[in-house]
Amino acid sequence: MRRLCQFISLLSFLLSLATAALWARSGHVEDLVGFDTVERIAGPGPNQRTDHFSYALISGKGELTAVRRRGTFGMPPKMVAALPQNVGERSWTWRTRQNHEAAIRVPATALERLGVSREHVFWGHRGNIDAVDSYTAPHWAVLCVFLILPFRCIAASAFNRA
Repeated sequence: MRRLCQFISLLSFLLSLATAALWARSGHVEDLVGFDTVERIAGPGPNQRTDHFSYALISGKGELTAVRRRGTFGMPPKMVAALPQNVGERSWTWRTRQNHEAAIRVPATALERLGVSREHVFWGHRGNIDAVDSYTAPHWAVLCVFLILPFRCIAASAFNRA
């Protein structure tokens, strides 16, 4: 059990270092890593259909955002044709661009004042259902979460020695 705690603490510490590096970089560059895939979705009765899904992690302007998009509405036909066409196929993306001025958001809740937010956009078009879900947290909050376990394990081992 002790080795498992040490391994998880090391992994958590490495993730915190990566988060700190992304935080420093996010002041002037936006990074996106993600993939597109086709998944089965349950329909009414025996009707099974498939739809395109995109998953991405975006780092920019001091924030980390996890995004899930269902559907292809609004995408140019050339982009849609380049997406995976069979269930289980994945097409990975890694993109870097310069940060642009962001729209100023007025925080409505206490969590939004801390920089944590959730957004859900849903629309239907010609029988298709498209949706985008995003979850955003500031780099400092993610860094704190990743650092909790290593410090807890260090404190526990120091307490056990005493």
